[in-house]
Amino acid sequence: MDIPKLSILRNDIKQKALKKERDSIDKIITKKKLNRKNWDQDKIKKYEDDLTELKKSNDIFIKEMTNLIIEKTNYVLKQNSNAKGFKLVEPHMYKLNYGKYNGSQIYKGFFNKDKNIFCRLKHYEANIDETPFDHLKNLFEKHGYLLYEYLADNGIISIMVDFN
Repeated sequence: MDIPKLSILRNDIKQKALKKERDSIDKIITKKKLNRKNWDQDKIKKYEDDLTELKKSNDIFIKEMTNLIIEKTNYVLKQNSNAKGFKLVEPHMYKLNYGKYNGSQIYKGFFNKDKNIFCRLKHYEANIDETPFDHLKNLFEKHGYLLYEYLADNGIISIMVDFN
């Protein structure tokens, strides 16, 4: 019996879970689109414009974070060429606005007071399929960086950037 690669097993399980999650999200988005058919045209146009602005803001955020990681990498390596990495604390707070939306709305999602959670459903409607962290992680992984996201006990989000 051949021993399967652990990375392949993990990836398969992860892909199945993501597909199931995405199917569930697609059902919700379809239902929301059907509900919007009852809206007047001005309201629909405004909502679609908001989705376009969210996508633009997300793209600006990704570009700014990419530049920040590159700048910090250069700074850290100039200080110590043997450095293993650095930490970005509260990455969504480095700049407050990225177009129409703020860093927290782009990075975490929109806060739902009733459920006391952040929701990224509007991001999926705007065709933003990855969180900014996942996008950055995948982007930098190709170039020898490892990015880890963690949440401290006090609720502060940090990204650890390790050099491979």
